[in-house]
Amino acid sequence: MKQILLLALCAIFTLSCSKEELITEDTKEEKVVNELIFSIDDRQHLTLADGQVFENIYSAETDGLNFSFDIIDGNGAYKVEHQKDCKVTIEGNRVSVELLKSFSILTIVDKDEKKESVLVRSSSETFANHEYLFLYLSQKQVTHNHFKFGAGGYTAEKIHGSSAEITVINDILNIKALKGGTTYFYIVDKEGEKRFFDVSVGETYYINGTYIDIKAVHDQTINVMFKSSEKWRVADGEVEKHKDLLLHLVMHDATKYNKEHSSLQITITKDETVALQRSIKVVNEKGNVAYINLSNKNY
Repeated sequence: MKQILLLALCAIFTLSCSKEELITEDTKEEKVVNELIFSIDDRQHLTLADGQVFENIYSAETDGLNFSFDIIDGNGAYKVEHQKDCKVTIEGNRVSVELLKSFSILTIVDKDEKKESVLVRSSSETFANHEYLFLYLSQKQVTHNHFKFGAGGYTAEKIHGSSAEITVINDILNIKALKGGTTYFYIVDKEGEKRFFDVSVGETYYINGTYIDIKAVHDQTINVMFKSSEKWRVADGEVEKHKDLLLHLVMHDATKYNKEHSSLQITITKDETVALQRSIKVVNEKGNVAYINLSNKNY
């Protein structure tokens, strides 16, 4: 009798457990992953000059220097994955874009890795006279008096960057190089009309051994100098290997101004999502190998 009762209790317990498992499985909700949707109506197919293709990219136009839109559906924890020629901030579901050029692209990603890109075009007259100055850190300071727009009485407003500073005296720009990199400014006349002015500060290094360690930043140009008699070149495959980071990786022959050295021009992308730590291989005609090690570390 005891055995029959024990078997009956086991059967009831097993049935109860099975029922609970069934209820748990039935009531468990599947996770819903939403598509990322913006408050922009137009989309287009876009192919850039470098061959990069954007299928069905959001497309927006403005006549100003700023553009905003909303994220109307997605999965939260939104962040900027990529920004080209613009500054992007996200507050909640509101995305604000400050344009640095008339043609800008940004990509936003959410916590479930859903991502969408946006192309923003601006017809603002500010972009019509976008000026650019390159100087080497060794030059320390230069003057620039080519601005002749608006009502004069110019002032300089820094947008972002820390490689240079500008003071304006009698409408002449005094530009001081502080460190390698690019700094973006507005030049503003006394009536508030603006023009963009970018200052890029390059650095020069000399390599004499089998390697050189260089502290680098995004949006920077570096020249590495080699003895021209040793006939150095970029090793095969290096341009392709580093194409995500380096906009230019070009060896230049010695010139009449510097007959003793050839130079390797390294131009680094402004995209801060791309890792800086790289080792670039160069070889000379004797088969000797050297490495240019880029990093954001201090040496």
